[in-house]
Amino acid sequence: MLQQLTDKVYYYPCTRGGRPLLGYVRGSERSLAVDAGYSDRHVAEFYAALVAISLPLPDYTALTHWHLDHSFGLYACHGSGVACDLTNLKLRCHLRNSTREGYREYLMHDPGFAAEFGHGEPITIVPAPIEFSDELTLNLGGVTARLFRVDSPHTYDSVCVHIPEEGVLFLGDATYGKYSESWGPNHARLRSLVRVIERCDCRWCLCSHGSPQEKSALLPHLYSVLERAAKE
Repeated sequence: MLQQLTDKVYYYPCTRGGRPLLGYVRGSERSLAVDAGYSDRHVAEFYAALVAISLPLPDYTALTHWHLDHSFGLYACHGSGVACDLTNLKLRCHLRNSTREGYREYLMHDPGFAAEFGHGEPITIVPAPIEFSDELTLNLGGVTARLFRVDSPHTYDSVCVHIPEEGVLFLGDATYGKYSESWGPNHARLRSLVRVIERCDCRWCLCSHGSPQEKSALLPHLYSVLERAAKE
């Protein structure tokens, strides 16, 4: 069920099965979704939740990074996809690899992918048609969305989405570590990200695999992660 966070910001909650939180920002002229979800089924469920409360389908869908659970639903999204150049670079690489033998079997090692595509569902990969390098601002009508790339312990292409008028910051998976490093964060990159969050004028922070948190609660948690690392 779609949840309303502020007057103009909503979110479709994450699931234990690996699907990330999907964001939605309603302007007076256009609307924006944050992340494209794992599959066309994920997108369809999100859209059904929008329609159920008479919200229009998004004009834009911004990707926070290239990982499959955030990007593989992009082909099924309404309107135009938006991504940084590094995200699109990775999606184009996946698109090339998708025609090679063993690609699907390789992805099936991910339990989340196996849950979404385990019955032979087609894999359709598309880069976002709207691409930016470091920062892009979208005017939605009475509310703006500032997309900007950050130094993150999770991926090299992490993008945050700041909605200044609503005091909301979508962080995607930026605060998390890497799977290849047992989810342990790179602490130098985490410190860099913490400085970004500290400077951001927001009340709410949304990480993709959890519930929204107030900035005043998230920062102490991240400080404690860094403090524990310093003692190791």
